[in-house]
Amino acid sequence: MRCTVCGREAMNPEANFCDYCGSSFRQNREEARNQGANTQENGSWSAFGTLAQERVEPQNRTVVSANGVNEKPVTIWTFLGVFSLIFLPYVGMYAFLGLLLCWSFAPGITGVRKTFARALLIFSAIMMVFMVLCVSVMLESGMFDSILQQMGISF
Repeated sequence: MRCTVCGREAMNPEANFCDYCGSSFRQNREEARNQGANTQENGSWSAFGTLAQERVEPQNRTVVSANGVNEKPVTIWTFLGVFSLIFLPYVGMYAFLGLLLCWSFAPGITGVRKTFARALLIFSAIMMVFMVLCVSVMLESGMFDSILQQMGISF
């Protein structure tokens, strides 16, 4: 049985649902039985002894947000592009923060981008607080003074 949603061949010809995407085969079986008489003479058989239907191309995946709007999921390349902004000299960190602020609070941004940007802003704020605490502990303990003395720099 070939899935009409994702286009993959099911391993079990008696399966009720697709192993990959979870769509129901029951509707597909009824349609195949109704059309089976018409397509048997020019159709081909699959490895499981069932009539192989034409290859079904996978549909474009969409995510339904909480407000019922269909939106495309954010790709891995979008995430990698956002993270690579940090490495741009001089303006990278400002562009990164500007993009995250825009995605977090602009009214026309989809839910996936908005959630990602807000989570990354919270994570960035926590990491900045942690870095400030670490540097302040190092300054209080005299670690920087001993490193500067070893380098031959004195104040």
